[in-house]
Amino acid sequence: MTTIAVVKTSTEIYLGADSKQGWEGRAWPVCKILRCDNVFHALEGLAWYGPTNYAIERTVETALRQAGTIEHRINVFVEGWMWELRSALFRN
Repeated sequence: MTTIAVVKTSTEIYLGADSKQGWEGRAWPVCKILRCDNVFHALEGLAWYGPTNYAIERTVETALRQAGTIEHRINVFVEGWMWELRSALFRN
């Protein structure tokens, strides 16, 4: 299970995450805080799914690089995620 913590002060935002990733009973260290241009984000859950080689990081970065409001970027992410997920599932 992944833990992500966000703490916001009047001038700063702190983002923290655990550093273990696992698959099929194995675990290894990994940094779950990622950077896309000037935005830092963290992923949890099935950020990467081995059997289909699906990595949600690509979908997140595509959405973050869009122009417009955060709401627009969220919609781009959801649409991209749904398409990527369906594609990955049908490949298997």
